[in-house]
This record gives sequence, C-alpha cells and structure tokens, in this order.
Amino acid sequence: MPEQEVASLMHMLVSGVLHIHASNVVHRDLKPENCLIDKENRLKIIDFGLAKTEESDLIGDAMVGTPYYMAPEVFEEHGDQSCYKPPVDIYALGIMMYELISGHFPFNEGDDLE
Repeated sequence: MPEQEVASLMHMLVSGVLHIHASNVVHRDLKPENCLIDKENRLKIIDFGLAKTEESDLIGDAMVGTPYYMAPEVFEEHGDQSCYKPPVDIYALGIMMYELISGHFPFNEGDDLE
C-alpha cells in the first residue's frame, strides 16, 4: 500500500484508538479485520467483543486477541488480565502499520507465537 494511504489510515486509526483509550477502554483485539472503511473513506473500528474498561474487574487468565497482533507482555504474562492496558493496543497498531507498508508480518511464519 502506498505510504500516503497508510499514513492517512493510520492517522484515523490512531485517533480512534486515542478516543477509545480516553474513555478508559482497551480494545484488546485490534487487527485489520476489525477496521472498516466507509464510502467516504473514513475508518471505523469495530468488534468490541473483547474490549474492557480499565476499571473493570478482569478476572481469569485466558489470553484474548489475535496472536500476530498481541503484545509480547501478553505472552510473557501468559494472558494475565493485568497486562491488558492501552499499550497492548498501541503494539497492535505498530504491527498493522508494518503490515500495510510491507505487505507481510514483521515476524517469520515459523516464529513461535506461544
């Protein structure tokens, strides 16, 4: 994807994520499949099924999200819910930007995500 288009999409995506975080919500599953573009080329973030407010009682130790977009601390903490803070969404944004610019993930297919 041309860098100018990536820059425009990332600007909208970062603005949306900042708005979500300002409301104390962490999406926890940001990925291209959860971003839509409407007829006016505006990006919309969707699928808040795994989202949580920072104040919510995050009980359990199950990892949630899509492995290729999950921050390293989620794996290091084995899904401990206390690691799901805004930086995990920011990490996913970086992966998405890399993918949009290069056309592939920043990691080799053989890399172990567990």
